[in-house]
Amino acid sequence: MRARRNTVLGIVIVHLALIVFVASLPDLISEFVAASVYLPLWPLSALGMPVFGAAESWGWATPSVFGWMLLLIFWSASWVLIVFAAVKVTRYINPKMEVNRAPFDR
Repeated sequence: MRARRNTVLGIVIVHLALIVFVASLPDLISEFVAASVYLPLWPLSALGMPVFGAAESWGWATPSVFGWMLLLIFWSASWVLIVFAAVKVTRYINPKMEVNRAPFDR
């Protein structure tokens, strides 16, 4: 359980770091990072939720504080499900594998 939590926390921190440093990334990677911010928020914006702030000088609107919170919740939940599925597949392939046990707990 602790390993899964630490894995999800690490992935979320890396994702947040990519968002923070998006301007210094290569163009192809920065497009995917920008999509990971805007694509989850667009349906919520279409429903009338205030997830975007005001657009500055005909540019892209930045997410509001509420939008950033929803984005963090969305990606955290997504990464939890992905890690959970990976553990299930790993246990299905190799049922004798001890995923949750640290080597020093034996």
